[in-house]
Amino acid sequence: FLLFFILITASFLLAHFGLAQELNTGNQFAEATGLPSADPRLIAARIVQIFLGFLGVIAVALIVYAGFLWMTSQGNQEKIEQAKSILKNTIIGLFIVLSAFAIVSFIMSRFLTPVQPEGGQSRQPGGIGGGVGALGNCVLDTVYPEPNAEEVPRNTSIIFTFKEEIDPSSVCNEDPNDDNEQCDGESVRSDGRIKIYKSNVDSQRSENWVTDVRVSQTSNNKTFVLIPNDYLGSSSEFIWYSVYLSNDITTISGDGVFNNCHTDYFQWQFEVSNKIDLTPPQVKGEGVFPPPDDARDVGTTTTSLQSAEGSITVLDIPNIYTPASASAPIPQGNSPTAEVEVEPNCSQEGVLTVAVLRDGVTAELSHQGTLLGSSKFNGNTITFEDVLTLTVTGGIYQAGNSWNIDVQSLTEADTLTVGSSVYTFVSSASHRGNIEVADTLSENASNIASVINTHSQIDAVASENQVEVTAETAGSQGNDIILEASDEENFNIQSMSGGQDKQQQVTVNGREDQPRNAVVQINFNEAIIPVTVSGSANEVSDYIRIINSSPDAGSAGDTCQSNADCLSFNCSDGTCGQGPAYLTGKFEISNQYKTVEFISDNQCGVNACGQPVYCLPSVSHLQVELEAANLSNCAGDDDCIDKKPYSNCDSVETDMDVCINTKGTATTSDDINYPLSSMDMDGIMDAALNSLDGNRDGEAIGPVSFYNENNPVAEQGDSYTWSFFITDEIRLEPPIIISTIPVNYHSHENLTAPAVIDFDSIMMSSSLRTGSSLQSLGDDMIEHKGINLWNFNDVAIGYWVTKENIDDEPPLDGYADRTKVFLDHTMFSESTTYRAQAGSGVKDIYQNCFKPSSGPACSGSNSVTEQQPSCCAGEQTASTSEEGNCL
Repeated sequence: FLLFFILITASFLLAHFGLAQELNTGNQFAEATGLPSADPRLIAARIVQIFLGFLGVIAVALIVYAGFLWMTSQGNQEKIEQAKSILKNTIIGLFIVLSAFAIVSFIMSRFLTPVQPEGGQSRQPGGIGGGVGALGNCVLDTVYPEPNAEEVPRNTSIIFTFKEEIDPSSVCNEDPNDDNEQCDGESVRSDGRIKIYKSNVDSQRSENWVTDVRVSQTSNNKTFVLIPNDYLGSSSEFIWYSVYLSNDITTISGDGVFNNCHTDYFQWQFEVSNKIDLTPPQVKGEGVFPPPDDARDVGTTTTSLQSAEGSITVLDIPNIYTPASASAPIPQGNSPTAEVEVEPNCSQEGVLTVAVLRDGVTAELSHQGTLLGSSKFNGNTITFEDVLTLTVTGGIYQAGNSWNIDVQSLTEADTLTVGSSVYTFVSSASHRGNIEVADTLSENASNIASVINTHSQIDAVASENQVEVTAETAGSQGNDIILEASDEENFNIQSMSGGQDKQQQVTVNGREDQPRNAVVQINFNEAIIPVTVSGSANEVSDYIRIINSSPDAGSAGDTCQSNADCLSFNCSDGTCGQGPAYLTGKFEISNQYKTVEFISDNQCGVNACGQPVYCLPSVSHLQVELEAANLSNCAGDDDCIDKKPYSNCDSVETDMDVCINTKGTATTSDDINYPLSSMDMDGIMDAALNSLDGNRDGEAIGPVSFYNENNPVAEQGDSYTWSFFITDEIRLEPPIIISTIPVNYHSHENLTAPAVIDFDSIMMSSSLRTGSSLQSLGDDMIEHKGINLWNFNDVAIGYWVTKENIDDEPPLDGYADRTKVFLDHTMFSESTTYRAQAGSGVKDIYQNCFKPSSGPACSGSNSVTEQQPSCCAGEQTASTSEEGNCL
């Protein structure tokens, strides 16, 4: 009966597996009619599991009954035989039930994962790919298209970003005539280390690979863009494609990139539609930060900004570590001679006495009659733990023998504590955490200042025997910087105090002017090719830049009071210096290649986690410029035949001939350009290589003029610009998590829905990364965790981070107030516990680090202290494991 039932069930599943498309249609119909839309295969699987579980319960009951029958037989042979028969048959039945359960589980695992039939017409993905653990918790940070993305256009690019620097020659065939050693339009390696292929074909056969692919990369050698020269897929059907990355891709040091991952490869897939993307990308409406602002705010200062100050006065030569020592033991009476070895860290001081007791094997250690301990001889040697070891050398010891030993205790080295760093005084400094002791008080003060000046939170200046300490970042937070000495006799410490925040009464004109530590953020409505928007300001200045918008900014040689007065942002000794006519720093892309941010290279302090904070020029008027890419030109109508309905080659609003869609009797201004950018990557374009639509009119015309968000005119475009004002303030409030989905300890969660983290402020998108980063703090390397996800079964799961800025604070003005972060992932396993993590590597738009103690589960009366700085599953804790698990 069981075997018959299993065969019937398997046949049922096979029939539905072969009709996956029809089942999905049925599910959609059920949803439309309000009926349950569960997959019938899942219903059948649950029925089988319930039935087999019921049989298992019966088997256990029979075993219990047989045992009871046997135990109460009172020697009745007939009852014993009956009990044995029941036990034997039940065990056989239980074996059959377990075998049936295993067979059904195997059928479920194979048949409930749809595969793409021959011809590639199924809309169902063929699994999540392979080596998924490399994405997020290992070397890969982001891939595009996302794993299992649907309806991807045929003209898509394929992008992947590693967390480590990659050797470009392991990705592309480098041009021997090009000495820049980068993938700059060269072809992809065709030896199988990178494979693009239809998911339903044999991936081992090279003729199935898409090999006519050119490669570009960002300057940091971490992000690579693969651009197929022919469209993927088909004009008549939807086809699933897979991308395979092997361990033959190597880091810049020559190691296989997946060496430290769960698997030595990564593979993901996505569905390619039958359409070509001809919609140019746009900067999202109200998608920039700081928001456009046309007038400077007017403020009256009520309290000036002040830095906290403290001091260290050297009163005497600091102590260095000196181990304990002892004189030779002095035998008392007829005691034999002996030798002694004192423990280096012995804290006892004075004449100590070792006396053998009446049993002749035990001795006591005392100081001036005070017993310090007892021990027994081992041969001729006796050890008193943490004090000394005595060895009798001049004969045989016996009861009544004793020895006096003059002991000098260790001298502990003096230390200074600055913030979270401890500096030790030594005779000769061997590394950055030590301070070398000199012969005079003034020399010691100078040595102290030079060493603690490396601390990221303070500046130190020595004057004679005193060190003046000033907080690196002005404001009240500097008062909390610890300044302590271990020996009050050698040092006089004046704790940090006097730090004061600037307070103003401000009249806001237009939109609020932003503090100096703001990060410039640009959000696009779709993924952007990262090559022209990611790198140093110098590397991408032709495509994206920040310039001085002040009409009074001076050229080289003009007088100035601050960097904001110069076009070069370089004011030295009251004169504008030479330099580029744009702000230096770096641009970073994140959020699945939809967000670009600029961080200045002018360090102006540190945040509460000791990470550097970089500032824009104080009291400045800045303008951001984004250049649209040039459109692909044509030499005649023949070049446009395959671009129908963009069939005519003409110049409309551009400086060159491009393919256009002429609308018959429509006016010339109604003609629409083919939006494809040139192959030179000379501006901003989306992942389908469409040039930027700066004025958001749905048409790309290239870098003809700038659309100004401050003064929008529809006829302007398609490059994009806006401007804003910067104050002289630094904003220091850290971000806080206000809610999470799922909530802590929740169960029965959706297997595919992302985890969601709601912050109370706008977040710095480029800090919303997986993994962690290392930060040098004094002599230590501090690891700052990002946003991570793992399960308790030690099974790798792929995950990546996206975000959305939200405007929800009244009055609603269209500009974001906070950020919602999405932790996307491959499908969760059933009945498995997962943990999500947000660490101190996460920052807000002002570069303030998220403190892991702040969140909905650890706040208010349950908030953590300085001694317990983390919130772990709703509990205060002093530390977590390296992976973030609760200890």
